[in-house]
Amino acid sequence: MTQELIQLTNQLLIKVAEAEEIYRQAREEEKTFDFYQDVKPYADEVKKMADRWAVLAGDWQKEAKPRLISPLQIQNTHNNLLQVSVHCHIPQSSKSRFVKHCHAAAFVLEQVKREI
Repeated sequence: MTQELIQLTNQLLIKVAEAEEIYRQAREEEKTFDFYQDVKPYADEVKKMADRWAVLAGDWQKEAKPRLISPLQIQNTHNNLLQVSVHCHIPQSSKSRFVKHCHAAAFVLEQVKREI
């Protein structure tokens, strides 16, 4: 379980960085994305990973009782990951809000990594 959690945490950190890059390029190039070709497959992939991560992180949190990670943070990180995976394809969305969601998700993912 712990090994899978570490692996998913690392993969999700990569996905957050990818999402930031997709968003940056989309804004610079004023790019539009096809929902069924671009957005949905990416969001579904992140959702699958985030759903599994939330279960594993929740179980780990109950078992290990880390000082700096609460169940609410795990839930909020899950929600942030889902939002980021969709909003990175919408360059018209608020940049500051998008960046805050990315940083919040990355922060908790890094904290989980450190605490394991």
